[in-house]
Amino acid sequence: MTQVAIRQSGGANIISIPKVILRTLALETGASLDLSIEDT
Repeated sequence: MTQVAIRQSGGANIISIPKVILRTLALETGASLDLSIEDT
């Protein structure tokens, strides 16, 4: 499992995604993501 931190930049909250995850998911800057929350 990978943990990421939420940080603030100006008026936005930002999550930084590690490069290894970007490569694994074939994502690049500007890509759109759908996020869901699961109760585990």
